[in-house]
Amino acid sequence: MNDSKTEQKCYVEGLNCSKENARDNMMAVKKRFRKVDGILAFHGYQSFAPGEVTPQLAHDIGIELATRMWGDKFQVIVATHLDKEHIHNHFVINSVSFVDGKKYNSCKESYRLLRKTSDDICREYGLSIIEKPKSSERVPYHIHEAEKNNQLTKNNFMKNDIDECILLSVSEQDFFSHMQRRGYSFDFNRKYPTISHPNFAKARRLYKLGDDYTPENILKRIQQSPRRQKINFPIQDNLVDKYFVPMKDPTYQEVYVRFITVVKTVKKHPNSNRYLYSTLYAEVKKLDQLIEQQNLLCGNNIDTPEQLADFKQSRKEEIKELEEARNVLRNKLKIAVRSGDEKEIRELKEHILNLSARISILRRDVIVCERIDNQKPVIDERIDECKKLNIRKERNHDEQFRRSR
Repeated sequence: MNDSKTEQKCYVEGLNCSKENARDNMMAVKKRFRKVDGILAFHGYQSFAPGEVTPQLAHDIGIELATRMWGDKFQVIVATHLDKEHIHNHFVINSVSFVDGKKYNSCKESYRLLRKTSDDICREYGLSIIEKPKSSERVPYHIHEAEKNNQLTKNNFMKNDIDECILLSVSEQDFFSHMQRRGYSFDFNRKYPTISHPNFAKARRLYKLGDDYTPENILKRIQQSPRRQKINFPIQDNLVDKYFVPMKDPTYQEVYVRFITVVKTVKKHPNSNRYLYSTLYAEVKKLDQLIEQQNLLCGNNIDTPEQLADFKQSRKEEIKELEEARNVLRNKLKIAVRSGDEKEIRELKEHILNLSARISILRRDVIVCERIDNQKPVIDERIDECKKLNIRKERNHDEQFRRSR
């Protein structure tokens, strides 16, 4: 309802509620049916081609759409925005019905109905519609942020490998051979062909990678690829030889410090560490947890499983002692409250608060110790996988060099 976007709220209308007190009206309905939590409202929008409608016509169409869609059961605010080249309507729908208290069911079917109703109204007014709308699937926020920050996502990783293998290939069979060497497999016996990699939990539908990555377009790109051009792939860092190979009977601290150093480098420079990125994909995503585990090991000079077990046990014993002391203070606090001694009440509450803070820290240490117990074998396995991957990478490089000669 921003004044600058709606001509001083000239193009704002409340349906089954007052536009001046829309929030209070909607909350009153939620409180009446005792549904004040969960999703509070839904947001919809309707856009028009530039220059096709006047602000008043767009607003009238928006009110009509809201009336047909939600007017018999829900409260809605309709706001027509004029701040873009294309005039567009926004709808905010109360999630709770003022009629029966039922919540609005936002699903694919309701979205299709919204689009169909909007198209029907626009046809009645002689306006244009999108005859063949593209998929409305939204990119998850964390993927959008990663791509914006030039980080490799699972999609980008697969797309980069496909692009490289297309440039390396002279035929469709050659392409699949290159992809297989990198660990990929394809399934074309499905409604939507998929691509899989052992280091990614789920297969990915090829069409979700983009129009250039459908089976048909991959084949076209192979046929059109200039085979004789020089291919400038990013130089891969030799992190395995630098950090993992030198380790002989490493301590817990050494394993974590070296492993996290590699994971940090892979996260910061994914294009220069693509061979490792897929193997360490899960660890890159939970780097903060790994750093927390490393800090506990290094901060308490823990090198062996026995030392870790002793440290965890000492933390549990201290928690037990502090909890007993806290219970004593809580009993004293009850007596102080009954007697009305304000000074003693303040002092006891402060002591209890300090004990609770210390207990919280100790409990966190126990949780991190348990994570280390579970994570250490996984890290050892990842290091072995990276070493094996490094050997295969060198063999592939030697093979490509031999073929190029």
